[in-house]
Amino acid sequence: MTQDKKPRHLRRTQIDISDVQSEIETLRSDVTWRELPLSMKCRILILERLEQIRDEATSQGK
Repeated sequence: MTQDKKPRHLRRTQIDISDVQSEIETLRSDVTWRELPLSMKCRILILERLEQIRDEATSQGK
């Protein structure tokens, strides 16, 4: 089964974040952030940034 044919929840992408891992891990000081796995922290940061970009694009389009 090719990557495109896999169900969405089975698709994976590998990236090297070794140069920013420490910064991601210590970005926030709350207990919740410390307890999250690194993969979830990355996902949260990506989603937050995507939302920010969409919001900026929407406000510029008005």
